[in-house]
Amino acid sequence: MGSVAQAAELDQDLANGVDFRDLAYRVCLQAEECSVEGMTIRAETRRTDTSPWEPGLLYWDPIDGLGVLGGGQDDEIDFNERIVVRRSEPLAIKKVWLTDLFSGEITHYRGLEPALTSDIDFEAGRIAIPAGTGDQREVELRGVIDLPESPFNEAIDGAIFIEPGDLHYRLLIAESEALLSIPLLDRDGQIDQRIVRLNDIEPGKLNLFSDGEELVYDLDDVFARNEIIELFPIGQHNATAMARIVNQTDRLSRLNSDAVVRRDVGDIPNGEVGAVFEVAEKTSELVFYAPAGTSNDFSVAGLVLAE
Repeated sequence: MGSVAQAAELDQDLANGVDFRDLAYRVCLQAEECSVEGMTIRAETRRTDTSPWEPGLLYWDPIDGLGVLGGGQDDEIDFNERIVVRRSEPLAIKKVWLTDLFSGEITHYRGLEPALTSDIDFEAGRIAIPAGTGDQREVELRGVIDLPESPFNEAIDGAIFIEPGDLHYRLLIAESEALLSIPLLDRDGQIDQRIVRLNDIEPGKLNLFSDGEELVYDLDDVFARNEIIELFPIGQHNATAMARIVNQTDRLSRLNSDAVVRRDVGDIPNGEVGAVFEVAEKTSELVFYAPAGTSNDFSVAGLVLAE
């Protein structure tokens, strides 16, 4: 990877690229696998780091592109999820665009700042590019813009996208402990959080970037066997609302075009980050996944092909 591209370039790049936000990809919403324009896109999940990958369900919207339903967030790729994009003939890829990668999230976890003291305060998304030899190249993109107080998508359409209408839980990993932050409503109807401190997690599993290796996880440990985790009902709102309007072409087109305008003139970032390859990557497969860590999750917006 040669450099990192920023938000201003995204829409211009994808106008002539493979834009996963395009309405042609709406057939992917709630599907295990979809085929669009010669590409097969598949969602996968797994229970532990040694478990086989199993079919998941894709998420799609015209603002951010592709994610995986379920997990910590309904609209993004979480640490136990991935998206595999395949094509029968290889493409020469010049850039890959991701959205929803931010930095500066720890200040948003009320009361948890002491537990989460760390120099690592950014989200990370990874792209695996398999090689014919059985090896693969790994590219990591990190959030460089602070998480805004108000979400970008909610500013586009507050009826479809509410905060936190896509959130079920957050896995928070610090140097010495791991926690689950589970949103809930307090007696006044305001959003609060329930904190579950996770027991019996080996210290080595919390060392996120040790020697550059991916964090080893086992969800039977992370979600303690005797702990009942109730998902946040409002966390299903956004995906359910998107499913209701997925056949409304005019409304989807407005969401897409309004996002382009707001990205150009607005003041709310959407965490867009692009990987730029000095030499185009010629490949027929890309795998998008998130390393386990504090709130690592992101969406896939599209690809820019070499001329």
